[in-house]
Order: sequence, then C-alpha cells, then structure tokens
Amino acid sequence: QGVERFADAGVSDARRATATLHYGAALLHAGRLEEAEPVLKEALPALAEAFGPRSTQVAEARGVLGNVYAASGRWAEAQPLIASVRETTCAAQGPEHLTCLMSGGNEGVILVQLGRAEEAAPKLAAARDAFEGLMGPASPGVHVMNYYLAHALLGMGDGAGAAALVDMLDAALLTAGSPG
Repeated sequence: QGVERFADAGVSDARRATATLHYGAALLHAGRLEEAEPVLKEALPALAEAFGPRSTQVAEARGVLGNVYAASGRWAEAQPLIASVRETTCAAQGPEHLTCLMSGGNEGVILVQLGRAEEAAPKLAAARDAFEGLMGPASPGVHVMNYYLAHALLGMGDGAGAAALVDMLDAALLTAGSPG
C-alpha cells in the first residue's frame, strides 16, 4: 500500500529510488544490515533506470551496499562494489576529490581484509597523502589510512615500515575516523 500511495501522489521514479537508497543507508547506519541489503538491492535497478547505470547515484547505492557487505565481513562481495564506486566517482569528480580519495581508501581497507596487501598499499598511501594534504596530519582519515597501511606493510613483510606508522598513530584520532 505504501508504494502505491507514492505513485498515487505523483512522486517520480527518481525520487522514489533516491528515497529507497536513503532508507537503506539509514538501516546500515542503524546496524540493521540484514534489512538494509534487500532495500539497497531494490534501489540499484531503480536508480540505474532513473539516472543511468554509470551515474553517481548508482555509485552511491553500490557504495552503501558494499559497506553493508563489509560490515558483515563479506569482503569478497564488498570489493567489486567499492572498486566500481571508486571508478565512477573518480571519473565524475576527479582523482583529487574527497569522495574519490575516500573510495580508494575504502577499497584499500577491503583489499587488506582480503589478504591483497600489495594492491592495498598504494591505494591506502594515496588516500592518506591526500587526506594529509587536504586536512593536515591531525586528520582522523590520515590515522585510519596509516593503521590499515601498517597492516598492509606487515602483510608484505615490512615490519619496520609498519612499526614507523604505528608509532605515529593517535588513538583518539584513529577512533574518531573509524566506523563503528
């Protein structure tokens, strides 16, 4: 009945799809992951129909769904979605835009979780360097990226490089920049 009421009220398909995306994101942030997933899967084709398959709206929905998967420990499912988000946002907004950098950093975190340290390290370092350039060394984003970069370096056998990064971490800034 609720969806029909939207249609009867003259709400556009684009607006309905966007509202569905935002509802799915709200469920994610409320920790209701099992409820968020089907809502976001419903939003994706509707957003693609309304805005185009390579739109930033579809990328946003993929990113939220990727975060649902990551929060559920489903790293292998999250990775291609987050990679797609990075590609779309970087193409649309440029490689130095904050959303592009965040997407690259998110992809790096996922790659670390998948044991793909060599792929993760350059993405994490680029995101860290950009966050530091945009917001300074006290940015929580710098500390989060250094934390995961240290994990990647350990995975690559570079204990000394990892130790140097760990020594620079600030627990309060790391906590401020970490989800959950």
